[in-house]
Amino acid sequence: MKIHLFLCTMCLALFACSTPEYLAMEALIPADVSFSPSVKRMAVLNNILLEKEKRLPDQSVLIPADASVLIEALAGRIADAQYFDQVVICDSFLRSGERLSVLLPSDDVERLCKDLNVDVLLTVDAANMKAENTLMYTDFSGEEKVPVLSGALTLETRLYMKGREKPFQRFEDKDTLYWVLENMVDVHKIKEVSECMAELPVSHIVPCWNEISRVFYRGGTVNMRDAAVAVHENDWEQARISWQKEYDTKKGKSKMRAAFNMSLYHEMNGTLDEALKWVAEARKIARQKYGEVPENKKLLPEDYLLIIDYEEKLQQKSFMQQKLDLQMKRF
Repeated sequence: MKIHLFLCTMCLALFACSTPEYLAMEALIPADVSFSPSVKRMAVLNNILLEKEKRLPDQSVLIPADASVLIEALAGRIADAQYFDQVVICDSFLRSGERLSVLLPSDDVERLCKDLNVDVLLTVDAANMKAENTLMYTDFSGEEKVPVLSGALTLETRLYMKGREKPFQRFEDKDTLYWVLENMVDVHKIKEVSECMAELPVSHIVPCWNEISRVFYRGGTVNMRDAAVAVHENDWEQARISWQKEYDTKKGKSKMRAAFNMSLYHEMNGTLDEALKWVAEARKIARQKYGEVPENKKLLPEDYLLIIDYEEKLQQKSFMQQKLDLQMKRF
């Protein structure tokens, strides 16, 4: 009898444990640049100075991108966002004749905007990959390093508008690609590299969807377990009902975690003001339980750290939402 009682007690202890669970969600992130609603047409221009592949002193190789592939892919990605009424491609080399400077003179900007019937110019001014052979672990190499080609991408772009003497934005984007050498047919992969480069500046120009991670508490009580099942079934309204019951009937840590989850519900529902109120409530309960935040936050329990981190993310998202709302007024 004692043995059965002991096992039952152990099961209850394990069953009562509430743990955080991570989930991924898509969020529309505002562009770095906000355009006036009157800016409706964009031209993407090839302004890359033609260069040949060359070996550098460190034995790496500098490989220029395929400008035609890059320009077409970049214009396509911007057009797919349906943020501008029209996206025009001008693939002819701009730095011709005596002009070798990367900057477009204001007269050229005025002329190009008029000839192409656009409001803003996006020039691609430099695009290359620094390639070198190295050894590294991969997902499939196990405990042994394998030969890999490392490609460091660099892309430089600028935005111009008529009536301005100079470009009003300049971007330099970097990324790195890797290929297992033994699986490669073409070591340099110029077309693939050029298409990958086209992804880099898009978030500067148009709002983009991005995957973000969030946390919620599951288990511990009937309400929390029911809510977790509802979340997995994408029934957020039923999850809210269970979390609200938990908040209304519990105290201390359980109440704090329910408030935290309620904040997530409101974020998913698009009501950020309510989400901020609920996470503030969770932080209030955490402060009552654990005290004020010390200078070294690492000394805090995981619950408290999760609340602080989530509150900061929501505040940042609230600020970004204001910027996004402004940008989306053009529709």
